[in-house]
Amino acid sequence: MASPFLTRQLPLIITFALGATLIGDYYVTWPPLASIAGLVSSFGVVIAAFALCLGAIYLTIHNLRIVMRKGGHWPLSLWLVAVLWIFIIYGVIAGGVTNPSYRNMFTAILLPTQQSLEALTGLATISGAVRAFRARNYETAVFMLAALVLILNLAPIGAVIWSGFGPLGQWILDIPNTAGVRGIIITVAVGSIVLSLRTLIGRERGYLGTQ
Repeated sequence: MASPFLTRQLPLIITFALGATLIGDYYVTWPPLASIAGLVSSFGVVIAAFALCLGAIYLTIHNLRIVMRKGGHWPLSLWLVAVLWIFIIYGVIAGGVTNPSYRNMFTAILLPTQQSLEALTGLATISGAVRAFRARNYETAVFMLAALVLILNLAPIGAVIWSGFGPLGQWILDIPNTAGVRGIIITVAVGSIVLSLRTLIGRERGYLGTQ
C-alpha cells in the first residue's frame, strides 16, 4: 500500500509549486521564472496529449464491451468505435488535419452530426420554453413577456404587428440581458478564483480521488 506522502502530500506539493510558478510568471517579469513556466506549459501539452490517447483507448474498450454484451444500442457503440479509429488511422497516414481529403471527410461526417444535434437541441429548447412560459408568478410572467417581445422582434411578422418590437427587443438585449450576463460572468470568475485558491492550498482534493 502506498504511503500517505505519495498519495496525498506529494501531489499537493507538486500542484502548489506548478500553480504558483504559472501565476508568478503572469504577474512577474523574470526570465528564469518565464523559462520554468514555459517548460511547465510544454509538459502540460504533452500530458494532455497522453490523456487524450488514454481517453480514446478507454472509450474503445467501454464501447467494445457493450458490443460484446449486445447491450443497449450496441450498433451505435460499434459505429462510434469504427469512426473513431478510422479518423485516427487515416489522420496519421494523411499527415494530420491539414490534409484536404482528411478535412473533407471530417466535414462530411461532422456537419450532419452537428445539424442533428442542433435540431434535437432546438426541440429541447422549445419544450423547455413551453414549460417555462407557464406564468405561475410575477417573475415567470416578466420572463414570458420579455421572451415574447424578443421572439416577435426576430420574427418577420413582429414588424408587421407593431414597429416598436424592434427598439423594445434591442433595449431588453442591451440593458437587462447585459446586466444578467455580467452577473453570471462575475459569479463564474469568483467561483473559479476560489476553486483555484482552494486547489493551490490543498483544501480541494477531488482530483486526488479523496475529499
